[in-house]
Amino acid sequence: MANAESRLVRHNVLHPQDVRTLANKVAPHAVFTSPQIASVGLTEQEARRRKIEYLVRPSIG
Repeated sequence: MANAESRLVRHNVLHPQDVRTLANKVAPHAVFTSPQIASVGLTEQEARRRKIEYLVRPSIG
């Protein structure tokens, strides 16, 4: 995310007539453990609270 934000800032500084925004509604994140853990989007609890259909899948391995 930081890399995308820095590219955006650079563009906006160099091209103030063509300002861009970053749609960062969903940001992936990871925990560097063994095994690795990563996710993107809402948590199961947040989806349940918002009454949004979701799918839970057990981990592989």
